[in-house]
Amino acid sequence: MGNPKVKVQSQVIDIVMECISLLFLSGTLVYTFWNYKQLPEIIPTHFGITSEPDQWGPKESIFILPGILILIYILFDIIIKQPHIYNYREKITDTNVVAMYRKTIRYLRLAKILISALFGSIIYNTVQIAHHEREKLNSEVIILIMLLIFLPLLLSRIKRAHFE
Repeated sequence: MGNPKVKVQSQVIDIVMECISLLFLSGTLVYTFWNYKQLPEIIPTHFGITSEPDQWGPKESIFILPGILILIYILFDIIIKQPHIYNYREKITDTNVVAMYRKTIRYLRLAKILISALFGSIIYNTVQIAHHEREKLNSEVIILIMLLIFLPLLLSRIKRAHFE
């Protein structure tokens, strides 16, 4: 038996989070298209563990990350609109369904913000490196990656410790 289908009403924080992720997404797209013509024919396409480019390719490859970002954004929106399809660690009951769905939706919205910021930062750095304005990725890229990995775990631990 599947999880119950329950409509979770958006609160102000949900609207703010959606606006922030949409700003990062649209900013990334605008920045990419705005800078495309000025890019050299060959740009960095991959960065190694030292944050320095280790692969180069045609400037059209700048559109790969925005394409992936749009796909991730759409996928997350589908799950946000249908939280009952998500796999939950805890049993969903009539008493916890709204809280569990809301928590999941907010984690996904937070992930959308962080992923959009990460992709935007990588594209910004790629353009900067392509124009020889820097040699490697800025530290904010690494910070965003660490946030994507550890923030959900940290929030989960804090929430669990708060309720136990």
